[in-house]
Amino acid sequence: MLLAKDKDWTFLALLAAAFCMGFTLPAGRLFMLAAAVGLVVDVGRRRRSLRMPASGWLWLALVALAYGVTACGVNPEKGLGKLNKLIWFMGIPVAASLVDSRERLWQVLRALLLGVFVLAVRVCIRNPIGAQAIVARFEKTRQAAAFTFGQELIHQGSLVDGQRLMIGLVGAVALVMGSLALARAGTRRFEVVLRPDRSPAGDAGGWRFAFPPWPIMIGGLALAEIIVLKRGSWLSTLAVLGALLARRVSWKWLALGVLILLGVAVGVAPVRQRLMHIKTECRADSGGRLAMWTRVAPHLLRQYPQGIGFRAMTSERMRAIDPRIEPDRDHLHSNLVEMAVSLGWAGLALYLVWMGFLFRDAWQADAAPSPLFWMLLALFLNGWVEYNFADGEIVLLYGLLGGLAAAGRRLRPQAG
Repeated sequence: MLLAKDKDWTFLALLAAAFCMGFTLPAGRLFMLAAAVGLVVDVGRRRRSLRMPASGWLWLALVALAYGVTACGVNPEKGLGKLNKLIWFMGIPVAASLVDSRERLWQVLRALLLGVFVLAVRVCIRNPIGAQAIVARFEKTRQAAAFTFGQELIHQGSLVDGQRLMIGLVGAVALVMGSLALARAGTRRFEVVLRPDRSPAGDAGGWRFAFPPWPIMIGGLALAEIIVLKRGSWLSTLAVLGALLARRVSWKWLALGVLILLGVAVGVAPVRQRLMHIKTECRADSGGRLAMWTRVAPHLLRQYPQGIGFRAMTSERMRAIDPRIEPDRDHLHSNLVEMAVSLGWAGLALYLVWMGFLFRDAWQADAAPSPLFWMLLALFLNGWVEYNFADGEIVLLYGLLGGLAAAGRRLRPQAG
């Protein structure tokens, strides 16, 4: 399902990168670097052409702007040392160059979804076990009331895991909903065969059950995203899936889905607890996101309209503006706000133009429902309430999805 028929080791490295970035950053980076090196070698030997889409050039322009602003910013020692994170958007030209057929595009996308499913299995097993272990450790102490299972399950969750599960779930649903779902997703089915002992007549008998793997994957991803307990990824997933399903699913099924979600929200204590905390985020005096967006960011934009530099923010700088800001925070929990503060208004404008080109490529990469578009949209929406632009794991995903979108747009006229 995932391996190329030919021994194209450079493309196999890209496949491995797509699979691994679903659940592990080091391996994902290692294989992406191997794919990039292989691409350079192939281009040097004239086996391939390097394809740099418009989104790739805009990425380089943003890196150049980030370097210039950071070098002249308020904290160049801190910021310049972190600019190497932006190198890993290299997935845009790498994937755009190595994906030279529709079959390869869907191979890479399936590899990514399978890798995220591995993460889902790990989350469903590891997070509850980890939470229960902490509860058991303090169960017979005076601190037991502060270490409930629901609270510890929240602490086990990761923002990065929530976002990876989000794009996995959105991508799997969009892929299966497509008019060519069977061709894209593959027609293989899991089979379970039950054979009783041979009868006296000698016939083997038995029962065969066959079922497609995609419902299992979607169910596992959905369960893991609930368990990881991250509200930003929840809301982004619901918004994107709602838009995706609105015109394709009967209102009765949508109503049933809403009732199930309400049941989960009301009946599952950790989920209810996380949703109730949203009202705290909506108060500026809580020192959370709203305070950062309405007090810290405007102050810095007035003082530094050209930007303070990439990753130059510190907790001390924020708390000097508003002492109620939560301690140990060094970013503003929003791509849009962070880009404006870090790289100035010019940086925010360039970022939005770049996102526009990524969306254009993704929308034109394939017929509806365009899974690449919805996956990128989910990441973009989550970026309104999380600063995922500089998360190593999310950078890899942005790069890969952007490269696949550019390749898909280029190859669309060749679709049969």
